[in-house]
Amino acid sequence: MDVMNEASCLPVSPVGSLEDQEGGHNWLIRSLWLRRAVGFCGGPPKSRKSWLGLEAAVAIASGKPCLGRFPVEDCGPALVFMAEDSTAEVRERVRQICIRRSIDINELDLNVITASSLRLDNPEQRRLFVATIDRFKPKFLLLDPLIRLHNFDENSAREMSALLGFLRQVQREFDVSIMITHHANKKTHGRPGERLRGSGDLYAFADSALYVFPNGGSFELTVEHRAAPSLDPFQIELSTEDGQTCLEIIDAVSHSDTDINQRVIELLRRSGKPMTRTLIRSQLGVQNQRLSICLNRLLDAGIVSRSSDGWSCGMGKTLFDH
Repeated sequence: MDVMNEASCLPVSPVGSLEDQEGGHNWLIRSLWLRRAVGFCGGPPKSRKSWLGLEAAVAIASGKPCLGRFPVEDCGPALVFMAEDSTAEVRERVRQICIRRSIDINELDLNVITASSLRLDNPEQRRLFVATIDRFKPKFLLLDPLIRLHNFDENSAREMSALLGFLRQVQREFDVSIMITHHANKKTHGRPGERLRGSGDLYAFADSALYVFPNGGSFELTVEHRAAPSLDPFQIELSTEDGQTCLEIIDAVSHSDTDINQRVIELLRRSGKPMTRTLIRSQLGVQNQRLSICLNRLLDAGIVSRSSDGWSCGMGKTLFDH
């Protein structure tokens, strides 16, 4: 048998000479998204996927913690394509996130692809897409949503593998992390990733993934990684303060901690009329996340009610009735 020369075979390296991953897992956003990851932000419609994608983009472009909590390990330029939002809507969302995170939007290294459409199954659009990545060299790329990026059959593993293979090639060539938002199907069972719409190859493909599903009055965020430990699921909500909206984490509160619950009930009873959450918070002097979990618990228990005017005490029930 003839011995093949180097030019006639695939590139091979001794394992000891491969790139060293210093410090364990190589994070872009610690615990949320791996560096060089290609993956999905998935969930049903109106589950805050676009807000979460923009939150990640703003964090990476600014170096500020994502969701106010998860440190950015490797900040740099971010590039986003939002197929279902106008440029004015994108700017307004980013502006509100920046205000809440104490970021100057004019100093933010975040660019928006403003093309009316982007079809990555079209050779010419692929060429323009690659040229754009090459020019701006983003550290992070957000594509929102997957359904607007192609005309393939999402249930066809063959057709979707061609698109995913192209994105993997872009990731490797330009050393960019890519987050793609994608809708979930109507299943109510199975792992979150198994509920992504279309071919099962989508779930298998992701290096990092964020899944957002409704849970009571808030949303549960599940984080998964191919090559790193995953976080326990936690609650997030779209919070508005002083006219500015962004996603916030709802910290868990022990059910044995009845002090804040009772204070909220007494305040609403004394008021005699609906109170906004901002007003409740200011009068009780409690953290936003702690108040949110309290109000949602009381709402689920039927102790308080919520209307367009604000929060009110319910039908005379107390915590001890439950």
